[in-house]
Amino acid sequence: MLVKTLAGELLDLPESGWEKVVIDSLPVEDRPFARVSLHDDLLFIEMESIATYMHPEKFDREMWWRASACPAAIHFLEENLDKVDWHALSGNAAAGHLLRENLEKVDWHRLSGNESETAIQLLSEHPDKIVWSELCCNEHPAVVELLRRYPDEVDWELLCSNGDPEVIELVKERLVTHPDDISWFELTCNQSAVALLLAHPDKIQHRVLHYNHRSEVCDALGIPRVGMRKTPKRELVELLHPSPNWYQLSSHPEAGELLFENWDKVNIFQACANPCVYRKVK
Repeated sequence: MLVKTLAGELLDLPESGWEKVVIDSLPVEDRPFARVSLHDDLLFIEMESIATYMHPEKFDREMWWRASACPAAIHFLEENLDKVDWHALSGNAAAGHLLRENLEKVDWHRLSGNESETAIQLLSEHPDKIVWSELCCNEHPAVVELLRRYPDEVDWELLCSNGDPEVIELVKERLVTHPDDISWFELTCNQSAVALLLAHPDKIQHRVLHYNHRSEVCDALGIPRVGMRKTPKRELVELLHPSPNWYQLSSHPEAGELLFENWDKVNIFQACANPCVYRKVK
């Protein structure tokens, strides 16, 4: 049978089993979320979020906290605004529009660590509410402008752990004028500080070097690479064998299809903070 997509493309589909043909034609990562239907020979492909299977009335307080902190859950949260945890939401990078509309509910401590454009704008507009220890760890590129504007507020030790390249430049400048303010312990762990570490090899804190997963440092110093992080896909494989660990799988960002196919085994407490649970394909 000949059908037409919303994009105007004509497809020749079999009379029976056409739904599977359409689903199989989609990218593998999209298939679990796809729902297909025909109306007057017009093919509709809708992408559904696994959040459809998550019932808000079953969420307890901690689950709402976890969901409120998850950027991928923003549509789910907008539909349940009376239940969100505003403390957690204040750190949600996708919730800037909600925070601006509800300033009286904002947790400025968490907002100071929020790496969204709107959050930085709000902090710039309300500098008296900034929690500087949190801002110094915020890696949004615009943060450095606030730090330069208020240098006396900067926690330089914490700033040395910040991975934003512009912040590293600020740290380099501080190293020249106030070397005692620099934390080489934090810089040694900082993956963005490789050039600075290689320029000052005598300052490297070897006991924590394994926390820096940029191999250039180890290679340059002739140190064996140890403690390297596993990739998400490698972690996923290990969680599946010898038998599935459903508790941990429920929070794994690449387990979407598996969770969808085994929803009765999913741990909702773990899943409510998992981005893939709220995934919607545009």
